[in-house]
Parts: sequence; structure tokens; C-alpha cells
Amino acid sequence: MVTLMIKRNKTAYTLIEVMIVVVLLGLLAAFAIPNFQGSIRKAHERDAVMQLTLINGAQKIYFAQNGFYSPTGAGTYTQLNTDLGLNIIPNGMTYTYNRIALATYRTTAAWTGGGGNFTVRVTQAAVSQSAPLNPCCTVAGACPTLGTGC
Repeated sequence: MVTLMIKRNKTAYTLIEVMIVVVLLGLLAAFAIPNFQGSIRKAHERDAVMQLTLINGAQKIYFAQNGFYSPTGAGTYTQLNTDLGLNIIPNGMTYTYNRIALATYRTTAAWTGGGGNFTVRVTQAAVSQSAPLNPCCTVAGACPTLGTGC
């Protein structure tokens, strides 16, 4: 009697193969997550610089029209938008601005979210990417890319 042998192709992953995949995914996550958080901090810093540059320009227009900078404000978006004629959208930053004298002011944007806190400041000086920086980071090493020089 002849017995026919039917060969079945069983395809499955062994436990070792599954464990190797899990270890590799863990290693990828260990490197990717910190880089992702750093990118988020850099994006918030760039947003703060952009908003402060916009506020700086609005303050200069306000000064040209009134002969003095906008009075000190609590930094709410509504107050910034109303006082300076802006349209800043809430983005998680805390803004404060104060008129030190009629011809000087200081505006700060503080980020207190994930990945570490930092504060960026702009003054009535011209916006500059060389020393003295304006806007600048108020604490050395706190900002992801922006230098200090305040």
C-alpha cells in the first residue's frame, strides 16, 4: 500500500523571532521619543520668537502713532490683540509685557510645557540675530537653539 505524504507548509513565527522584533521596537522607541520631544521644544521656541517679533513690530507701530509704547498688560491674548491690533492665537505660551518708561518696554513669552521650561524676551531694540540678540533666551541653556544675551 502506498501512502501519500502531503506536505503542509506551516508558517508561523517562533518565540525567538517575536522577542527579537519586540527588542528592536523598544530600541527604536528609546532613540526616537527623546528626539521627538526635542523637536517639539524647538518648535515652541520658534513660535515664541515669531510671536515676539510680531509684538515688537506692533509696539513700534504703536509708538509711531502715539509717541509711547503700549501700557503694561497682563499678557492675555485678548489684551495683546486689543492693545496692539494683533491676532495672536492661543498656543500654550504665557505672554507678559510691561512698559518700563514711555520709550522702553519688555515682552516675554514663557513656555512651561513638556520637555522643559524656557522664557524668551524681546525689547524695543531692533530685532537681531547677532549680539546683542533680540529676542533672546533669558536663562543660559534653557532654550533649545536660541542663545542668551539678555
